[in-house]
Amino acid sequence: RVHAVEPDQGNDLHPELMHHSQPRVAYILLDRLASHRAVDADKQLEQLRLQKKAGFAQIFTNDSAFKNHATTFLPYVEELAADLQAIQTDDNEHYKTLIPAIVVKIELLFKTLKAFKDNLKAE
Repeated sequence: RVHAVEPDQGNDLHPELMHHSQPRVAYILLDRLASHRAVDADKQLEQLRLQKKAGFAQIFTNDSAFKNHATTFLPYVEELAADLQAIQTDDNEHYKTLIPAIVVKIELLFKTLKAFKDNLKAE
């Protein structure tokens, strides 16, 4: 399926990531980047709720790519992490069908986290 990147290929990956497959690298990056941003955003959401400024039922609508419906970001990161974990063990055909949905989720999550952060700065 996907081969690990060899350290002597002159790439820019962190040495810790060079011996992992692409799905594993994506999982590690998601864990580090998205989890950190989600935790920060969730802390901000909690503050907004305490100030009665966040009164919505969920982050993403029911028709979004996500199956989870939550008022915080972390459950969406966890769903993505589970998706990335699943494709590491799936066969190649299933992998090919899952990747587009995972990419949509990643893009949606990061765009929403960025918009949330930008809106906080604008206040």
